[in-house]
Amino acid sequence: RAALPPPERVARGLRARLNLTAVLAVLLPALTIGALALVRPASVDVSTYPPRETGLNLSILTCPSSLDNTGDVSVASATGLAGQVEVTQSGAASTTEVDVRADRPATADAGSRGLTVRGVDDMAPGLLAFRQGEGPAAVSCRAPVSEQSFTGLGAAARHSSVLELVNPDPGPAVADITVVGARGPVDAPSLRGITVPGGRSLRLDLAQEIPMRGELSARVVVSRGRLGVYATDSFDELGRGDAGTDWLAAQEPGVDLLMLGLPTGTGTRSLVVANDGADEARVVIRVVTKDSAFRPKGLDDVTVPPGSVTRVPLSAILGAAVRDGALGVQVESTHLVTATLRSFVDGDVSHSVPLPDVTEETQAILPEGRSTVLLSSDVVGSAEVLARLAGGNKLVQEVDLAPGLTVEVRLPEGATLVQVTPA
Repeated sequence: RAALPPPERVARGLRARLNLTAVLAVLLPALTIGALALVRPASVDVSTYPPRETGLNLSILTCPSSLDNTGDVSVASATGLAGQVEVTQSGAASTTEVDVRADRPATADAGSRGLTVRGVDDMAPGLLAFRQGEGPAAVSCRAPVSEQSFTGLGAAARHSSVLELVNPDPGPAVADITVVGARGPVDAPSLRGITVPGGRSLRLDLAQEIPMRGELSARVVVSRGRLGVYATDSFDELGRGDAGTDWLAAQEPGVDLLMLGLPTGTGTRSLVVANDGADEARVVIRVVTKDSAFRPKGLDDVTVPPGSVTRVPLSAILGAAVRDGALGVQVESTHLVTATLRSFVDGDVSHSVPLPDVTEETQAILPEGRSTVLLSSDVVGSAEVLARLAGGNKLVQEVDLAPGLTVEVRLPEGATLVQVTPA
């Protein structure tokens, strides 16, 4: 049997090991903290800058297909600069270079399909483009937006419409189109998840996609990529030989809508109101003149059920009012609605739609012939209307604005560009 160590020796060995462990437990963290204290991060210059504006060096517009298979497109610079602009036809590999002069729009043959107009550097700010067709008809080329509404469309033989989606980017874009009719939402699965390849355009004939009678409203939402969306509206008096086609501009919903511009002549006029909301809308219609807006006798308030479209015939009322100098129609609603005033006069169809308020300088290329600018304001103010004439001449007119007044500014014949600056 082995002899056991004395108890005192065992106790001294345990105390020695415990003392060394305690020393290391205290010393190692202290050494670690000391080493970390000696480490200094590299000096980094931290600079902050206040927000600042930068110049626009790229502007992209889209144009719809032409109405008469011509490829003419007009391009101008609202800043009065000269330079080159690229115009590309949808599905084409080549690009047309357009030399834009400083004093007038330039016209080029770029193809009859949808177009993409690109301006870089000095030609990016103030880039303008438009197309003109027989009818007469004209449409401004616009930058792509993610959501647009069109009210007053048709999908029948007498009244038909075509929606066109133009993709200006190299990647694909996806859109969903929701259609509402007089009886509520329209089941249109073929108008959901529409894919437009990069650099191409797609035309959708509503008479083929959802053939039906009555007035329609469509809302186009782009969920991927960017698209320029345009609507072509055709109205045909079957059996009479009169037919007209024009572009229908997109609209923004509101409760107080003003539609200016009434053509003179004999024909039919109607107001189309769409209510996409969940509540019933009650609409009051007024006729707008130069110095007032009045409710026509015999025209009661109009009720528009939720999720539906209502057409209000105004031929009898506006026919006489136009001869007396009426300039437009005002719609006041209890809920958000969209509206279009359609006129089919002397074999020509035209549309008046409410436009967003203009708070800054804005410009537009003018079609051939004589043009008129109509201005209305909710506050007291003024505006400068500048017309550019062929050859570089300018004509400036100052007008006063006030609530309840509509100012009519007749531009000289031969004006190619108009600029409105509110104050």
